[in-house]
Parts: sequence; structure tokens; C-alpha cells
Amino acid sequence: MTLKEVRYALKVWGRFWSSKEQGLGFASRSITATMMEIGLLGVSSRSDKHLYSHGSEGVFVPDHITEIDNAVSKFLRINERQIIRAVYVQNKKPTEKGRALLIQAELALSRHI
Repeated sequence: MTLKEVRYALKVWGRFWSSKEQGLGFASRSITATMMEIGLLGVSSRSDKHLYSHGSEGVFVPDHITEIDNAVSKFLRINERQIIRAVYVQNKKPTEKGRALLIQAELALSRHI
């Protein structure tokens, strides 16, 4: 795989995980209001339960994302994983030292993806 193809694949991978890390929104009612309703009525009728039902086990990960996940965890050192995540998932700009590490990590992935 060329370096250009690796960078594109990492951008897709990063956008996928970035979207999964973003919050699902805010609850329409406070916890205090919900507890008061339970105390007064004995039940709670919440329309925001969907905000709390999404766990990591409910995330569908496509095969091409899993392939990159496996390559990142298997072939990169911890500091290389951190820079890949910072740049592609968190959309941070690397320092000069980080840039050299990023290129090293991208080259390592180009041999294994």
C-alpha cells in the first residue's frame, strides 16, 4: 500500500472513531427532576433513555476499520499509536518530533495493511 493510500485509510478510520467518541446529546430532564418524579409517582417516564442505552458493545465496526485497528495495535509501538490517534482521531497537529514519529508509523502501516 502506498503512503497516500495509508493516509486516506487512516483518515477514514479516524473519522469513524471520532464520530463514535462524540456525545449523543444532553438529556432533556435533570436527574433531580427524574428522582422527584419517581418519589411522587413511583415511576419514571423518561424520553431520554436512548441517550444511555448505547454502549461500546452496540457499536458496529466495519471490516476495513477492524483491519486498521488490528494493524495499529499489532505493528505499532505505544508512542506511534498515540500519535496516530492524536492526528487522525482527535484531529491534532503534530509537533516536529511528532511529525517524524507520525511518518515512521505511517510507513510501518504501509507494509502491513
